[in-house]
Amino acid sequence: MEVVTVPATVAQRVMYWHIESPYKFMIYPLMVVATAIFAYGVYRKCKYWMAAQPDKTRFNNWFARIKLFIWDTPLQARVLKDPLPGL
Repeated sequence: MEVVTVPATVAQRVMYWHIESPYKFMIYPLMVVATAIFAYGVYRKCKYWMAAQPDKTRFNNWFARIKLFIWDTPLQARVLKDPLPGL
């Protein structure tokens, strides 16, 4: 295999990360396998999310929820109980 040197002033890019033949033809099949594994994981996670049921107690006890929101969010009551970790 003939090695061609390119002057440093010419813009170029590395072809296949300098992987020599025949290994460079394995890049795309391995990419397809990796993409298939990723897609299968996303499918399983979506299937898991779609199987979830709504929470029956989500909208009960409005007064306690509003009180907790006001107390914990703008006033940061839980954070102020122990101020040392914030330093």
